[in-house]
Amino acid sequence: MKGGEVYTFKYNLLWNDRIDPNVNQGDGPLADFIKKMPGINPVDYNISIEWSQTVDIKLDSNKKNIQRPEPARRGSQEIF
Repeated sequence: MKGGEVYTFKYNLLWNDRIDPNVNQGDGPLADFIKKMPGINPVDYNISIEWSQTVDIKLDSNKKNIQRPEPARRGSQEIF
């Protein structure tokens, strides 16, 4: 790129969570109800999701970002 710079960032990300009833979100009564149903034995479990991502930031000769990413969207609503 003429007169500009490129900065590359490489990420390795890991998200861990325990999947269980969340009483703060109102899951407690539902979980208690489901546990009473015959033949259903829900169990808590752990989940890990790992991914890699590379981001290039391209600047012009004035150090301004010339490659602005599109905002993330959920339906028609922008997510910041």
